[in-house]
Amino acid sequence: MRQLLAIGLAVATWVGGSLAWAESALPEPAWQAGWSCGQAVTPDRKLVQGLLDAGELHGYVVNGVTLPVLVGERMEGMGTVVFIQRAGQWQLYPVAEGHRVEGAYSTPAYDRFMLFSMWGIEGPGSEYTVLRGKGQFAGVDCTSVTFPADLNQPAWVNEYLVLEDFNIGKDGSGALIGSVYRERDGNETKDWYRYTTNDWGKTWGRAVQVDDTSKALTGVFQPAIEVKPSRELLDSLLGSLPK
Repeated sequence: MRQLLAIGLAVATWVGGSLAWAESALPEPAWQAGWSCGQAVTPDRKLVQGLLDAGELHGYVVNGVTLPVLVGERMEGMGTVVFIQRAGQWQLYPVAEGHRVEGAYSTPAYDRFMLFSMWGIEGPGSEYTVLRGKGQFAGVDCTSVTFPADLNQPAWVNEYLVLEDFNIGKDGSGALIGSVYRERDGNETKDWYRYTTNDWGKTWGRAVQVDDTSKALTGVFQPAIEVKPSRELLDSLLGSLPK
């Protein structure tokens, strides 16, 4: 279950490992015109501090292991971005403008990492944007998973895919399970869909409606639990940025 970071509007500025209180704001615009999903850019101190001050920067833990990842998300004016530490260096990886995180999964040693996001402003989107990491983030790229074609037919009714389960085995083959809530003529239903992949989630087959989803998917991934960003990671990230 996601645990939201609640630090308040006037939050910490990290200076030399000590905590000072100050107000900060995101740069304008927060989402840069030249950003594209999965392409590394140099982190910006004002962006990091603004996300931290607003309580919109968080970390992830898998099986008790803190991942070298900090995720910022603000749908209005920005979207989802991922800060990744590798070999002592930090990079910012944009995911998608206007998106919120729907789920994240990793292997315990973070040799593989998957983060799913979805458009969240004035109604849900029509696909997941997926940021993939491999080789302990030696490689980062993005792909998409298009929602089932029969959603919002024949007219828009605010239907979208809820991410229910995901996993991939050692051979790169796996599946994603999602559900859709529908209301027709006063009757509510919950339909289930399954996608499959055989290349570690780089590409996905079309959505197939299924009935039995009671059995959990098996594989090498575990759900990444959202937590407050660790002081160690924050010190490292902010300490790497020009003042």
